[in-house]
Amino acid sequence: MKPSSLIRKTGLKARKPWRPKRKPVRRRNPERAAAALLSDYGPPERREWFTSQPCAFCQREDDTIVQAHVRGKGRPGCEREIVPACFRCHLLMHEGIESFAAGQEVTVEGLLELSERYARDWGVNPEGENVHRNPPQASSTRR
Repeated sequence: MKPSSLIRKTGLKARKPWRPKRKPVRRRNPERAAAALLSDYGPPERREWFTSQPCAFCQREDDTIVQAHVRGKGRPGCEREIVPACFRCHLLMHEGIESFAAGQEVTVEGLLELSERYARDWGVNPEGENVHRNPPQASSTRR
């Protein structure tokens, strides 16, 4: 029998298993991140003051209170449009502000007025500048 011409004369090279290419980790500018945190949520004293307030909707007073932006999808809105909300109410707000407002029997404009009232209690003037140097004591800004 005649030898086949299709016989390999050299061995196969061992290959590494195929892996998808990973995107490089995006670097973050810490100064820009700090400036964005300040413009979106206000100074640290204000953030602490907000977490000490009861939920603006269900009046829950515990350690689940966060700052909830009334407007702003994806990127948060400005610091004047924030209300204190518990995790539950905050998640309901993210499902849809219009349906959340309807469930609370208020309008979106009413939520904006509520956030403006909290901003005035803290001391944010209409231009968005913080005029308080010391945080106010627990407020009676309840619904």
